[in-house]
Amino acid sequence: MICEIIVYSIEAALKAQKGRSDCIELCDNPGEGGAIVRGFCCV
Repeated sequence: MICEIIVYSIEAALKAQKGRSDCIELCDNPGEGGAIVRGFCCV
């Protein structure tokens, strides 16, 4: 199983990486449904 996480801050991305997420997508504008700023995998 792959664990994909959507985050809205660098701090949350670092925590997701520490938690061994397979894929992290950094987004902004959560009130408008979120727009991907940068997607990256940490596998």
